[in-house]
Amino acid sequence: MAGLAAALALAPSFDRVLLLEADTPQDCWQGSAADVAQAPGQPRRGVSQYRFMHALLARGATELEALCPGYLAQLQAAGANMTDYYQDLRFGTPAGPFARVTQSSQPLPIVQASRHLLEHTLRRFVQQHPKVTVMYGAAAAGLVFEGGDSSRRVVGVQLAGGGEVRGDLVVAAAGRRVKLPGWLQAGGWPAAPVTSVSANTAYTTWFLRMPPEVEASLPYSGVYHSPSPPECLAGAYLQRDEAGLWMVCGISFDRQAPQPSLEAALSWMKQAVYSDEVHGLVSQGTPVSPVQMLGALNNKWSHYEQVPPPPGLVVLGDAYCSLNPTYAQGITVAAIQARLLGQLLAQRIAAAEHAHVAAVAAAADASASSSSSSSAASLGTDNSSASSAAAAGRGEVAARRAAVAAAVSGLNGEFYAAAAGVVGAAWGFAAGRDMLYPFAQLQGESRTLQWRLMQGYVSAIFKVAAVDSETAEAVGRAMNMTAEPSVLFRPSIAAKGVVEHSRLHLPQVPGFTEHGECQHLLILLAIGTGVQSFASSIAHDDQPRASLEVCNSSGRLPGQQHLP
Repeated sequence: MAGLAAALALAPSFDRVLLLEADTPQDCWQGSAADVAQAPGQPRRGVSQYRFMHALLARGATELEALCPGYLAQLQAAGANMTDYYQDLRFGTPAGPFARVTQSSQPLPIVQASRHLLEHTLRRFVQQHPKVTVMYGAAAAGLVFEGGDSSRRVVGVQLAGGGEVRGDLVVAAAGRRVKLPGWLQAGGWPAAPVTSVSANTAYTTWFLRMPPEVEASLPYSGVYHSPSPPECLAGAYLQRDEAGLWMVCGISFDRQAPQPSLEAALSWMKQAVYSDEVHGLVSQGTPVSPVQMLGALNNKWSHYEQVPPPPGLVVLGDAYCSLNPTYAQGITVAAIQARLLGQLLAQRIAAAEHAHVAAVAAAADASASSSSSSSAASLGTDNSSASSAAAAGRGEVAARRAAVAAAVSGLNGEFYAAAAGVVGAAWGFAAGRDMLYPFAQLQGESRTLQWRLMQGYVSAIFKVAAVDSETAEAVGRAMNMTAEPSVLFRPSIAAKGVVEHSRLHLPQVPGFTEHGECQHLLILLAIGTGVQSFASSIAHDDQPRASLEVCNSSGRLPGQQHLP
């Protein structure tokens, strides 16, 4: 999804965009999600999560619609479930389901659909774009560098089958399994520091069809009982996708996933998940696909905002930062990055061209001033006029290439300054929550005092959301990335969070007691530092598309309807 979105975002700035796709098209790509689920082998070797649960959050839907107008309408025409986060979904916690938000300040429209439908629809836009060419079966094997130590830059990609492809800009969006760090080191470029949080998350999933009478009786199109660290290591999701299909997903941590069989999965769900709701519904359905299991869904952030890639190379999507997919923010983060990249590059090219025009005008003025002192004149011929026009055309092409080169050379610093904010906001939820599990393995992260207080506060907010609609609405906006996470620290919400936090066990911190005024002081300090750290992780409004904002006036997707 990141590569497809990036191709569409960059096409306006280049004469040609070449998308290298390591996979080759399979027959099931033209079929339904059920066809993909039942197909033997791996239908998308480069996307291990292709058969597993997906959803397109409100912010992601807005970003992709802006990149390719009509995307959401085509999803709807293909049967995608266009729902409202507040009205049509049910979110469960050990403290009870989130309070129902009956009058939200703005709807949160999301798309429930299979990964196959989301990607296949976007791929059609890419294949139909006149500037984009897709090369299937083209696996990258390395990078092509030019220049010395001080001017080293990436100018292309080595292909696994031999040969290379060169271009003005290389975008790496090859997902979680990208081999980019080794390629950079092979080219003499320093490795970016890596932060990772591994709680050994696994998905167990399958498609089913619900009996018509059961489906008609449901007041929602999705029910999500999420794991709740540190006590609850299991969760269960059920959502309606396209064409009458429902997808069930069991989420486990610490290598506690069941065997990939229907009997084992149902038994595990009955015993391990704190709520019996999903199990009760799933037990009434008819499976239409094998049970699939996918593990190692961990969090990894390669900090290219600290050590940027060489000029000529941009890394985005899961290749930049991969997240535990429990919070469904991966596609949204990738879409924000892709659109941000396209906008920044277009702005930088326009600025470089403006500077060139200004320089040419200044030179022309100087030349005119110099020639005005001479009374000599000459009469041009047709041939000289044609030569001048041809020279002018070549000059415009050269100027355009120079503008692109200038824009690309300084792109990384500006892009990652903005993109890191968006990544940081999602990381705070996904990795930050996973760190609450004592068995989670950390690299480059630590359970600091600020983290302990912050996650304690977030846990309290989730509990408050079970009984308070204002808090539930704020959680929804933060999770959908239509608002900065600091929305959770509004005074009216923070007051409720502090009260609930005082009832929770505060992790032991040397030098502080668990009870009394000191604890409350620490909680209040956490709120203050939390607002600052979360807000600073989101780029400022003057960096295009980096701030977390609602991007449409109605807040509703085309054709969206509330369930009865």
